Amino acid sequence: MKIAIVYGNDGSDVRVAKTCATLVKQGHEVHFVGWDRRPMAEKNSVIPGVTSHVIRHPVARLGSTGSGQWAFTQHAVKLIWQLGADVVCAVNEDNLARVGWLRGIAYRKLVCDVFDSHLDKCTERSWPIRAGVWAFVNSSRWWSDRLVATDEHRFETFGPFKPKTIVVGNYPPDPGAEWAEIRPIGPPSLFVSGTLSRLRGIEQTLKAAEQVPGFRILAAGWAADEYAADVFLKHPSVEFLGHVTPRQSLEYGAQCDALLAMYAPISRNQILASPNKIYDAISVGRPVIINSEAVVSQWVTKHEVGFACPYEDHNALAEFFATLAERRNHLEEFATRARQLFLSGYSWEAMEERIAEMYASLDPQSQGDPRTIQVPVASLDEESHNPTRKAA
Repeated sequence: MKIAIVYGNDGSDVRVAKTCATLVKQGHEVHFVGWDRRPMAEKNSVIPGVTSHVIRHPVARLGSTGSGQWAFTQHAVKLIWQLGADVVCAVNEDNLARVGWLRGIAYRKLVCDVFDSHLDKCTERSWPIRAGVWAFVNSSRWWSDRLVATDEHRFETFGPFKPKTIVVGNYPPDPGAEWAEIRPIGPPSLFVSGTLSRLRGIEQTLKAAEQVPGFRILAAGWAADEYAADVFLKHPSVEFLGHVTPRQSLEYGAQCDALLAMYAPISRNQILASPNKIYDAISVGRPVIINSEAVVSQWVTKHEVGFACPYEDHNALAEFFATLAERRNHLEEFATRARQLFLSGYSWEAMEERIAEMYASLDPQSQGDPRTIQVPVASLDEESHNPTRKAA
């Protein structure tokens, strides 16, 4: 089938790249319709085997502008109209709104891959806004032929639309066992990657690092706000690696003692975050650091693969940082156990069958109604939230 993926990104998004690569491997013709907001920045956004249709429209700090949104909408509509795709996969409800109305005219079937639902992002807004967003989100889910959630906690929020929803976790491809065998050297270190933002724990991380002599922070990705650009990346404890590939990210993570995955608990979207960094960490046998307000922190502490503390508790972070050098004595045992957990079903390879089944259900040659074909949704264990500090 011919599949078009629509997302306001330049193609460097990790989940988009994995999805596109999987669809190519499964024999589909894949087109990516995107928006490069940083055309002058060095990045790795080429997806092998995928035809990219990316508009260049610069926006400061990866943000948005009215002119940018309008330009991308025109670009997306024009491309979808011309491509004649069998299936369009719109990432999040805003991109569905751009091209969803062309379903049945320019293409046959519509998938919405919900990375971050607008309904989850607006939980702190006034009720009239929430009501409007609720109506918008539910209408987009009704209009979609299939929906994708990033984990079962998010899946549970899909309500009456769960029968046409599958879970595809934010898991990395298996990098192999060799990187889990690497042993960090030198001062204790932390790997911080992806969107570098004050809302992703970097301020608390710096405060904690300053309490541990010689502590190092390796950072990769992009500065999403002024604090990241002007304070975090210029701090003497931080070594900035620029934008790296997902595989390079795993390699750098393996050279450190732990990986960071923190989200300011300011909305349901942040509390229900499904950070790929958790699974990156266990794939290379390293502990992950996460804030205890995040629901997924329960899974981290249950399986003893990391450390959780309240988001603002930089003193607790500092205490954990101070133990990392001693923890190297037990790293081989930890890495072996973490890798076993990763291989039990938390790799991208485990998700590829779900993706194949979903798109097969949308193929006109397949049998049955795609709205009633079920795909297993099990991924993380369900637990009640308990924001207490625990360590592996």
